[in-house]
Amino acid sequence: MNPPQPCCISGEWESGGWINLVFIGLSLIFLSFSLIYMLSKIFSKPEWAVWIKDEFYQAIISVAIVVLLVVVISAVCSIFTNVAGADPFVIAHTYLNGLVWDKTINLATRAFQDSLICQLAAAYKTHVGSKSLGTTYQQSIGLRTVATNFDFLYTLFVGLSASLMVQDIGLSIIQAFAFRIMLPLGILFRVFPFLRRAGATFIALALGLYIVYPLCFVMNQMVVNAVMKDPVMSASFISSSAGLPVVEGFALAIISPFLPWALIDIVLLLQEVAKLLPQAIFLPTLNLVITLTFVKNASRVLSQNFGEG
Repeated sequence: MNPPQPCCISGEWESGGWINLVFIGLSLIFLSFSLIYMLSKIFSKPEWAVWIKDEFYQAIISVAIVVLLVVVISAVCSIFTNVAGADPFVIAHTYLNGLVWDKTINLATRAFQDSLICQLAAAYKTHVGSKSLGTTYQQSIGLRTVATNFDFLYTLFVGLSASLMVQDIGLSIIQAFAFRIMLPLGILFRVFPFLRRAGATFIALALGLYIVYPLCFVMNQMVVNAVMKDPVMSASFISSSAGLPVVEGFALAIISPFLPWALIDIVLLLQEVAKLLPQAIFLPTLNLVITLTFVKNASRVLSQNFGEG
């Protein structure tokens, strides 16, 4: 058994170099502040000194934000490792990959194959009687309508698969760039008054995308496991759902042997659609609402001039 991850908010937050970049940038800013303060004394510019004191205070606030981030992320790391046992990004990727490759792709393939079988069966013709006096009829011509339903389900599963795959790719992009680029830029931008709002937005986005967003997918998986249980469906329930009571189903089997099978398979595929639609559309939308709400409020707090007033 592999040991647990050293940090549940992914190793990139430590190994990505963002802390080093931030402190190098802040050191250069402090050096420039010192030079400007020295020049204000040489050229008797008291307004420069006042400005530098205020910006120096904001730089100290940025350092405090960095220290607070390290403490908070480490605490979240410890808590989540004990609760979930893994990195939220790993859990989210595993969850989404399972939905894409084990569910939607396989179900789309199944719907496509069922449609193909129905179309082949519908095209088959049976000749009764002699060549001159007999007649030819298509025993399963009604399967063409059923094939249309399978085509619709195929399109639906492909769309759900694309939605889930985009979310998985988006998580990979966030994991690669949110803390390595957005967070250092945000902390450095926040020092300067004309970039303070942009810096606060970058910091809030980095925190929201890198911490809140993947945790939402962990919440999704827990909700799905707790709420969406696979129902145990008896043969009679499936038959009644497909509109196939015993007598009618037996008659249909004689007229068109493939029709009862096709209708039952549609019921089973619709059951999968009912489970996948919330996971591919509703829950991701809820994730975005939660993340954007956090980003909006965090940006509003971080853009404040804490030393004024």
